[in-house]
Amino acid sequence: MAESSNPGCVTIGDGVKLSGRLDLPGVANIDGEVEGEVLANEVRVGATGRITGSVTSAHADIYGEIEKDITVTDTLILRSTAKVRGHITYEVLEIEQGATIEGELRRGDRSAKSKATPVAASAKLAAPAEPASDASGVENDHS
Repeated sequence: MAESSNPGCVTIGDGVKLSGRLDLPGVANIDGEVEGEVLANEVRVGATGRITGSVTSAHADIYGEIEKDITVTDTLILRSTAKVRGHITYEVLEIEQGATIEGELRRGDRSAKSKATPVAASAKLAAPAEPASDASGVENDHS
């Protein structure tokens, strides 16, 4: 992965506010606030980072907040501290326990059969399934 000191990369530091469109060929490291559209090969939103606007990238690693649509053509990672409100389109999705998503998840446009999945919850680990029983709640004995 590219580093922000390389040409075509930028870091918006904690306490910095930017309004407008950010369009770059490298990495966008966001630890401050961006109000507007972010287009980059890779977007990293730190724990103090916040984007109010759409994000489009090949890769994204989110610790902070995004309020608007996210389109990631490769891998999207939502860390445990991530808070996302908006429609999310991804090809590969990783969600850590604790991440909050309010919106719609859709697997990439490459798949013609993709369907949207509305969500409004925090990522949780699934509980083990309970044993099946009939409608009366009594187990059937077939002896």
